[in-house]
Amino acid sequence: MDAARADAGDRAVEADEALRLRQAIEEERQRNLRLLADFDNFRRRVGREKEAARGDARRSAHAVISELRQMIVLPRIRRSV
Repeated sequence: MDAARADAGDRAVEADEALRLRQAIEEERQRNLRLLADFDNFRRRVGREKEAARGDARRSAHAVISELRQMIVLPRIRRSV
């Protein structure tokens, strides 16, 4: 009888431990999924910011080129007239 009770108690402890481990694994899996989603969002946001910065740089470069053309071309036109 005592051996049977001990075996039943051991099985209960093992079942509790197995349940605890399954829960820990599921929590870790959920944490990893959130981390993966956060990284994916970060990657997308950085990509959008990078494209916006390129567009800003392109517009700035066009503005500078336009200014330089006016500074160089307009005086030449005036002198030739």
